[in-house]
Amino acid sequence: MENVPVASLGHGLAAAELAEVPNYRAMLAEVFDRLAADPEDFAVFRVRVDYPILRSSGRCRPVDLSTSTEGHGPGL
Repeated sequence: MENVPVASLGHGLAAAELAEVPNYRAMLAEVFDRLAADPEDFAVFRVRVDYPILRSSGRCRPVDLSTSTEGHGPGL
């Protein structure tokens, strides 16, 4: 299985820009508004995978961001 790099992009809506999806940040802003959540409390990660994904699996592990050097609070 090939390892795919996961990029840490920062926190909040500014970090969540995605050129391939028009109005992506606006859609995310709507979600955060509906949840009454602060986007700055969330870390943004991105992984790009070639399609089609066949016979593949992925695994996400929690990351402790409390030791982050970016000055943000504890990980979510």
